[in-house]
Amino acid sequence: MSRLMIDNKYKKGFWIDIADIEVLSHFLIMSFEKNEAKEVNEDFSYIYDKLITNRAGINHKMTNLSLYFIETEDDTQLMIKILADTKPLIKELGELITVDYINNLNQYRDKTQHWKWTKPIYTSSYLKIIDILIQMLKNEWQSDNHSVWVKGHAPKGFEET
Repeated sequence: MSRLMIDNKYKKGFWIDIADIEVLSHFLIMSFEKNEAKEVNEDFSYIYDKLITNRAGINHKMTNLSLYFIETEDDTQLMIKILADTKPLIKELGELITVDYINNLNQYRDKTQHWKWTKPIYTSSYLKIIDILIQMLKNEWQSDNHSVWVKGHAPKGFEET
Protein backbone atom coordinates (compact mmCIF):
# COMPACT_ATOMS: atom_id res chain seq x y z
CA MET A 1 0.00 0.00 0.00
CA SER A 2 1.09 3.54 -0.66
CA ARG A 3 1.63 5.85 2.31
CA LEU A 4 1.33 9.59 2.64
CA MET A 5 2.15 12.27 5.17
CA ILE A 6 -0.76 14.02 6.87
CA ASP A 7 0.49 17.27 8.35
CA ASN A 8 -0.69 20.55 9.79
CA LYS A 9 0.37 24.16 9.30
CA TYR A 10 3.24 23.55 11.75
CA LYS A 11 4.62 20.74 9.54
CA LYS A 12 3.88 18.16 12.24
CA GLY A 13 2.15 14.97 11.26
CA PHE A 14 2.28 11.27 10.55
CA TRP A 15 2.56 8.71 7.77
CA ILE A 16 -0.48 6.54 6.98
CA ASP A 17 -1.75 4.27 4.21
CA ILE A 18 -3.70 6.11 1.54
CA ALA A 19 -6.46 3.48 1.75
CA ASP A 20 -7.00 4.30 5.43
CA ILE A 21 -7.43 7.99 4.65
CA GLU A 22 -9.85 7.07 1.86
CA VAL A 23 -12.02 5.04 4.27
CA LEU A 24 -11.72 7.58 7.08
CA SER A 25 -12.79 10.28 4.61
CA HIS A 26 -16.18 8.58 4.34
CA PHE A 27 -16.86 9.20 8.03
CA LEU A 28 -15.45 12.73 7.90
CA ILE A 29 -17.79 13.54 4.99
CA MET A 30 -20.79 12.52 7.11
CA SER A 31 -19.62 14.78 9.94
CA PHE A 32 -18.92 17.66 7.55
CA GLU A 33 -22.47 17.35 6.21
CA LYS A 34 -23.97 17.16 9.73
CA ASN A 35 -22.14 20.37 10.66
CA GLU A 36 -22.87 22.04 7.30
CA ALA A 37 -19.17 22.85 7.24
CA LYS A 38 -18.74 22.91 3.46
CA GLU A 39 -20.52 26.27 3.36
CA VAL A 40 -18.45 27.93 6.11
CA ASN A 41 -15.72 29.29 3.85
CA GLU A 42 -13.54 28.45 0.85
CA ASP A 43 -11.07 26.43 2.92
CA PHE A 44 -13.78 24.16 4.34
CA SER A 45 -15.32 23.83 0.89
CA TYR A 46 -11.90 22.77 -0.45
CA ILE A 47 -11.38 20.27 2.39
CA TYR A 48 -14.85 18.79 1.84
CA ASP A 49 -14.19 18.41 -1.88
CA LYS A 50 -10.83 16.79 -1.05
CA LEU A 51 -12.62 14.29 1.21
CA ILE A 52 -15.02 13.42 -1.62
CA THR A 53 -12.06 12.90 -3.96
CA ASN A 54 -10.27 10.80 -1.33
CA ARG A 55 -13.26 8.51 -0.84
CA ALA A 56 -13.66 8.14 -4.60
CA GLY A 57 -10.08 6.93 -4.90
CA ILE A 58 -9.30 9.52 -7.54
CA ASN A 59 -5.76 10.80 -7.95
CA HIS A 60 -4.01 8.88 -5.16
CA LYS A 61 -0.99 11.18 -5.27
CA MET A 62 -3.22 14.05 -4.12
CA THR A 63 -4.92 12.20 -1.23
CA ASN A 64 -4.77 14.34 1.90
CA LEU A 65 -6.89 15.86 4.64
CA SER A 66 -5.52 19.37 4.01
CA LEU A 67 -5.33 20.31 7.70
CA TYR A 68 -2.73 22.93 6.80
CA PHE A 69 -5.61 25.07 5.45
CA ILE A 70 -6.99 25.43 8.98
CA GLU A 71 -5.55 28.77 10.10
CA THR A 72 -7.94 30.73 12.32
CA GLU A 73 -9.06 29.83 15.83
CA ASP A 74 -12.69 29.63 14.69
CA ASP A 75 -11.76 27.26 11.86
CA THR A 76 -9.63 25.19 14.25
CA GLN A 77 -12.52 24.86 16.70
CA LEU A 78 -14.95 23.87 13.93
CA MET A 79 -12.57 21.26 12.56
CA ILE A 80 -12.06 19.85 16.06
CA LYS A 81 -15.86 19.65 16.40
CA ILE A 82 -16.12 17.86 13.05
CA LEU A 83 -13.49 15.36 14.15
CA ALA A 84 -15.16 14.87 17.55
CA ASP A 85 -18.54 14.37 15.83
CA THR A 86 -16.95 11.74 13.60
CA LYS A 87 -16.02 9.51 16.52
CA PRO A 88 -19.60 8.38 17.37
CA LEU A 89 -20.18 7.54 13.70
CA ILE A 90 -17.26 5.13 13.88
CA LYS A 91 -18.07 3.86 17.40
CA GLU A 92 -21.60 2.86 16.37
CA LEU A 93 -20.09 0.20 14.10
CA GLY A 94 -18.80 -1.68 17.13
CA GLU A 95 -15.31 -3.14 17.40
CA LEU A 96 -14.79 -3.55 13.65
CA ILE A 97 -15.52 -1.82 10.39
CA THR A 98 -16.37 -4.98 8.49
CA VAL A 99 -15.01 -6.00 5.13
CA ASP A 100 -18.56 -5.81 3.73
CA TYR A 101 -19.00 -2.25 5.04
CA ILE A 102 -15.70 -1.15 3.50
CA ASN A 103 -16.33 -2.86 0.18
CA ASN A 104 -19.84 -1.33 0.06
CA LEU A 105 -18.11 2.06 -0.08
CA ASN A 106 -17.28 1.12 -3.67
CA GLN A 107 -20.60 2.77 -4.55
CA TYR A 108 -18.81 6.10 -4.04
CA ARG A 109 -15.59 5.13 -5.77
CA ASP A 110 -14.45 5.62 -9.30
CA LYS A 111 -15.40 2.43 -11.15
CA THR A 112 -11.73 1.75 -11.92
CA GLN A 113 -10.75 2.08 -8.25
CA HIS A 114 -12.98 -0.45 -6.48
CA TRP A 115 -11.73 -2.03 -3.28
CA LYS A 116 -11.46 -5.71 -2.52
CA TRP A 117 -10.69 -5.55 1.19
CA THR A 118 -10.11 -8.86 2.94
CA LYS A 119 -9.48 -7.63 6.50
CA PRO A 120 -11.70 -5.54 8.74
CA ILE A 121 -10.52 -2.31 10.35
CA TYR A 122 -10.54 -1.98 14.12
CA THR A 123 -12.58 1.07 15.02
CA SER A 124 -10.16 1.74 17.89
CA SER A 125 -7.43 2.52 15.36
CA TYR A 126 -9.53 5.11 13.55
CA LEU A 127 -10.56 6.67 16.87
CA LYS A 128 -6.87 6.99 17.79
CA ILE A 129 -6.14 8.57 14.40
CA ILE A 130 -8.88 11.14 15.03
CA ASP A 131 -7.33 11.87 18.43
CA ILE A 132 -3.99 12.48 16.69
CA LEU A 133 -5.67 14.82 14.19
CA ILE A 134 -7.21 16.78 17.06
CA GLN A 135 -3.80 16.99 18.76
CA MET A 136 -2.35 18.27 15.50
CA LEU A 137 -4.96 21.02 15.27
CA LYS A 138 -4.22 22.04 18.86
CA ASN A 139 -0.48 22.01 18.07
CA GLU A 140 -0.01 19.31 20.72
CA TRP A 141 1.33 16.70 18.27
CA GLN A 142 5.08 17.12 17.99
CA SER A 143 6.14 14.34 15.65
CA ASP A 144 6.99 15.07 12.05
CA ASN A 145 7.86 11.51 11.05
CA HIS A 146 5.57 9.10 12.95
CA SER A 147 4.06 6.09 11.17
CA VAL A 148 0.48 5.11 11.95
CA TRP A 149 -0.42 1.49 11.25
CA VAL A 150 -4.02 0.38 11.66
CA LYS A 151 -4.41 -2.61 13.99
CA GLY A 152 -4.27 -5.85 12.03
CA HIS A 153 -2.73 -4.20 8.97
CA ALA A 154 0.78 -3.34 10.15
CA PRO A 155 3.71 -5.13 8.55
CA LYS A 156 5.44 -7.56 10.84
CA GLY A 157 7.60 -5.76 13.39
CA PHE A 158 5.73 -2.42 13.21
CA GLU A 159 3.73 -0.96 16.08
CA GLU A 160 -0.02 -0.81 15.52
CA THR A 161 -2.22 2.17 16.35
